[in-house]
Amino acid sequence: MLALSINRINATFASVRQALGGFEMTSINCFVEGTQSAAALAGHLSEVLDTVEVAVYTKDLSGRYTWANRMALAVTGSALEDVIGKTDFQLLPPDLAKRFGEVDLQIVAQQTERVCIENHVVMADGTHRVFENITKPLRDASGQLIGMVGTAADITVRKRLEEELRRQRLLLNTILDHVDAHIYMRDAEHRFHYVNRTSAALFGKMPDDIIGKCDSELMDAETAERIQSLDREVFRTGEAQCAQDTFVNEDGRTRYFWTVKVPFDQGTNLTPMLIGISTDITELHEAHEKMRILSLTDPLTSLRNRRDFDEQMGRELSRARRLHTPTALLLIDLDHFKSVNDRFGHLVGDQVLVKVAELIHFLTRREDIAGRLGGEEFGVLMPGVDRASAISTAERLRIAAAEAQHVSLEGEPLRVTMSIGVAVCQAGNMTSREFFSQADRALYQAKDAGRNCFKD
Repeated sequence: MLALSINRINATFASVRQALGGFEMTSINCFVEGTQSAAALAGHLSEVLDTVEVAVYTKDLSGRYTWANRMALAVTGSALEDVIGKTDFQLLPPDLAKRFGEVDLQIVAQQTERVCIENHVVMADGTHRVFENITKPLRDASGQLIGMVGTAADITVRKRLEEELRRQRLLLNTILDHVDAHIYMRDAEHRFHYVNRTSAALFGKMPDDIIGKCDSELMDAETAERIQSLDREVFRTGEAQCAQDTFVNEDGRTRYFWTVKVPFDQGTNLTPMLIGISTDITELHEAHEKMRILSLTDPLTSLRNRRDFDEQMGRELSRARRLHTPTALLLIDLDHFKSVNDRFGHLVGDQVLVKVAELIHFLTRREDIAGRLGGEEFGVLMPGVDRASAISTAERLRIAAAEAQHVSLEGEPLRVTMSIGVAVCQAGNMTSREFFSQADRALYQAKDAGRNCFKD
């Protein structure tokens, strides 16, 4: 009889020990050698299991409790003697008792080796707790099924932390998916580990379709290499890097971005990462470009203004010196233009200036640089053009201007001629001031010669 009791206790202890994940303790067999009775052994086992912070209990094949530790008794608020021999339906709320009954049936009828469920329990003291219940078969020394052993670990704090973590992730993802920036995380192999929806939309994909892919799988090789070069600097220096970049999206439009990339150290033995934040500055870039063009353009004629024309002249003369090529300059002044303004008004005068600018644009090459230098004075800078070609262009301009018809507000026709000064700089061997002065002198010679002509 004693041997049978010890075998039952051994089976219970072995099952509980397994359920607790290898609970460290002197084996029952060693303890039995110095124990006078099964009752003393059971008492020792109960004392030990009462110290663990996990509810432990056993049942027979009919689902009646045969033993429970202190933590398990706390669920019902009953003493051990009030629990032994009773079923879940006598001790627990009906819905919870039904769940435990289904688990017991799996163990006994279906011979399931392990059933794990989560239960929300209202404790005897009124507190709400969450338990992870693991139920296993209880067998004797011969392997015969004699009941069930269960453990219930209080995971209330863990579940609360998991829920808080879930909420924080949801909040973070909601923010990241709606922030007006492209946010992503990549490793040193340029493989994406995270992208927000804004970033994924740039490729016309969902985030899950991008995770695990490299830049080179999502964009052309040139763009990928340009982007990856900044990645390499982050990993090489271990410091944040920033730069302006461009990307051509699916509809063929070039987008401009200001990108900041920072290293992200995940800790020892974990893959180094970088976090990138790319802000779309396309509208700002385009506005800046418009402002730049406006600052360099004459608002009436859309030709270059005097400041930009002078800067272009300096650059072209520097290039001519390097290449040993000629550069021609035409200075154009509209004859008696003041009388047009005085007689017909400035509105008509502006119309004349616009039409002359159109003639200059039409009769010069794409690489030529035309500008309105002030009032009725225009300039044409012609890189790589010698004296003969410059004179030919000047004559075409003069004839076209003389033949152009302008109309006053009252419908009266008028004509405006031009005087042109021609200068040619060989191999860039002049300063901008010298070059301009030479053309200016030729212009005054054309005026002195009676206007509607050119001089060089």
